[in-house]
Amino acid sequence: MEQIKKEILKLNLVLENTECIEIEKKHIGRISVLDIKTSIVATRNSTCKFNECDHFALASFRDGDEQYKLPNDFMSNSSKYTRLKGNDITSIHIIYNDYTEEELYVPWGDSEYKNDYQHTYINEHGDLFLVINKNKNIEDEFPYDLEDAASLEYMLFWDC
Repeated sequence: MEQIKKEILKLNLVLENTECIEIEKKHIGRISVLDIKTSIVATRNSTCKFNECDHFALASFRDGDEQYKLPNDFMSNSSKYTRLKGNDITSIHIIYNDYTEEELYVPWGDSEYKNDYQHTYINEHGDLFLVINKNKNIEDEFPYDLEDAASLEYMLFWDC
């Protein structure tokens, strides 16, 4: 397996209503993006090129769960991870340390506002586990005891 020379700086998780939740690298325990494909769609007036993946998984540490407010929403008192339980991620923007960026669309089901393929779990410690895949869920991607400290330590720090 070839290692990438540049490092991930942060992720921007883009939601159905164009909200964006940022996860900095220091809060990422594990990320996997699999089966990336590029598509080109052309019409008479334009040509678009975009990337999509069949699988996205993220484990993010509890210290990354900061207060989250919608712009111009003074009443909201939620957190980033709680907001992600809305299961409406449409795309992932991966920003690297050289400030290049990759945008990847994730699988989406038939619902207009909710991603049928997004599975989100927050353990009792406050760590976030997220899987977007047509055929896999949290237990498939993270087959560990997500409440056990030793199990979490092993899962979140093994080298790829």
